Amino acid sequence: MKKITFLLLLLFGQTFALERESTLKFYHHVLDALFNKDIVSIYVDDDIYKNVFSYSDKIKTVVKMEKADMVLITNDAVLQKALLLRKKPLLFATQYDYLSKSQDIVGAFYWKKGRAQLLFVKDRLLDKGMTLSDEYQKYLLDTL
Repeated sequence: MKKITFLLLLLFGQTFALERESTLKFYHHVLDALFNKDIVSIYVDDDIYKNVFSYSDKIKTVVKMEKADMVLITNDAVLQKALLLRKKPLLFATQYDYLSKSQDIVGAFYWKKGRAQLLFVKDRLLDKGMTLSDEYQKYLLDTL
């Protein structure tokens, strides 16, 4: 019984590590596409994302939204707080539904049916004076 429990814990740990790695890999790609910086500061209030980002040397989490290059919208409270800022950092969501809640959110990275989904809204990026390289064109929606 102890061996089975140990194997299950090991399997769970490996699955989480793979999930963490794939999430970090996707965010590194997203940040490379959006920012021309070696280290990007992100405000996130979700403990799971904070933990995942703590394994990155390219992402620095910050405590104050005002100090962030990007705010990761993980819930309605974060969105409302971000919208009150005078100078808004780049807003990026963890759920597709948030894209319809604010024109300030430029894109989303989320999981759907166990698959990673990435998309950007072209007109919102253009409003921010941003363009994406050719490799990200397949993730662009003209409008939402």
